[in-house]
Amino acid sequence: MRPATTSKRWEILSVSLFILIASLIGLTFRDYGVTWDEPIHVRYGERVYNYFASGFSDHESSRFGDLRYYGGAFDLLCAIGRRLSPLGLYETRHLINALVGLLGMLGCWKLAHTLGGARTAFLAVLLLALTPRWWGHSFNNPKDIPFAGFHVWSIYYLARIQPTLPHVPLGLALRLAVFIGLTLAIRIGGLMLLAYLGLMMGATLIEPLRQRSLREVLARSRALFISSTWIVLPAWGVMLLFWPWAQSRPLRASFEALEVLSDFTWRGTVLFAGRTLHATQIPRSYLTHWLAVTLPEILLIGLVLGLVLAVRSAVRDRALLRGPAAARHALVVLAALGPIAYITIRRPIIYDGMRHALFVVPLFACLAARALETAHERLSRISRRAAVALAALAGFYGALHVAIMVHLHPHEYVYFNRLVGGLPGAFGRYETDYWGNSYREAVRLLVDRLEREHRNDPRTYKVFACSNPPSSTYFFPRFIKWAREERKTDFFIATTRENCHRTMDGDILGVVERCGTPLAYVFDRRRIVQRRR
Repeated sequence: MRPATTSKRWEILSVSLFILIASLIGLTFRDYGVTWDEPIHVRYGERVYNYFASGFSDHESSRFGDLRYYGGAFDLLCAIGRRLSPLGLYETRHLINALVGLLGMLGCWKLAHTLGGARTAFLAVLLLALTPRWWGHSFNNPKDIPFAGFHVWSIYYLARIQPTLPHVPLGLALRLAVFIGLTLAIRIGGLMLLAYLGLMMGATLIEPLRQRSLREVLARSRALFISSTWIVLPAWGVMLLFWPWAQSRPLRASFEALEVLSDFTWRGTVLFAGRTLHATQIPRSYLTHWLAVTLPEILLIGLVLGLVLAVRSAVRDRALLRGPAAARHALVVLAALGPIAYITIRRPIIYDGMRHALFVVPLFACLAARALETAHERLSRISRRAAVALAALAGFYGALHVAIMVHLHPHEYVYFNRLVGGLPGAFGRYETDYWGNSYREAVRLLVDRLEREHRNDPRTYKVFACSNPPSSTYFFPRFIKWAREERKTDFFIATTRENCHRTMDGDILGVVERCGTPLAYVFDRRRIVQRRR
């Protein structure tokens, strides 16, 4: 079969995969709960919207706690969407969130296509879609998924401009600028993209410096200055457009935000490898450990294979390490592993598992897909039967993995791989539902029970939940109210995070669980309350 025909078939498969993903998003986005961070992002988005709606006179968003150190691009989009959508507040946000996640998948496809072609691109998107942590976070993570989605597009355009340096076409420069600006308009950590750009541009001066050609150095430097101007200034403008707090201090604000967020103080505790640790006690291995136990096994295998193949190529043929293809791979490797190395060495305060590093997962998928494809091609040349058998084994693994994701739904983000025995093996050793996604299901469980038992009972029940109130109250029907006094609550809902479910007595009315592992409890306290009366 001709390569062009094969490539076309893989592209058709990719289109089919994206249609399937989009269909699943449309069918399931209403299933997800309200995470603890979402309510405050709703309020921030409204303040950013009011800033523009008031003709730039309402500056509440610039005084809004820690969130003023973040750009408001995604939250503003949701605030606008809320006014146009016939859906509920959080249903609208979850749909927009998932569509931004889908945009990130498309960026992953584009980047993987530049690395290895149509088959690599298909495999990369498949690997990313089958990463439960990515899929689960895509629906209700208002920070990390938008940042990851715009970040992978920025890396794609950085890879696109590499062969054109030092003369970057204007259209390409502006497209890169837009995505870098949007990344910065979510989180100031997007400054690392400008660092990658600087390294790429600096690399173009190495050869003329080695040849001691001052004329060529000056010519390239002039071209690089012009190209960087067409990238950095528009990117900065896009960032400022969505960040009211930074508009009054266009240069100083970004570095002030970077300083504040780099030394961010969080006073909570985390459950890590069976130990409860204060945030300041988290070991350097925290992030790499979490990635190792939460990424799908096939993705980890692909990453290890990629490392082995890269080292082998470097030893056998250094010529393979030169040229545009090698430069693109080097960029993706740097963007995937550099931040992890920085976090490991610098040890900033991170928590909630690996969610702060979600932006590297699409890059992992690209690298793993390329490595798995290369390994399969080499095995095919050695033994066709072995290659077919390996593909069949991968298909069987994929089917089992999909079954696990279906069973976890809509709590895919609590997935753990077999290195720790899956979710049952991780229970009591790692955080599971740390963001309260299961409260929606817990409220539904309570409501179903009350509707069966008290169909004609007009009374109102008081419920307290060990959570940010909207994670529960958003799903309350009219006959359930939030209990202002915990001791007078009729029912108590709690996840297992920090043993929250053990903070109040009651009879277990129901349990939200997956794989035999409890995520949230519903307690009936009416007997206890009546006894106290």
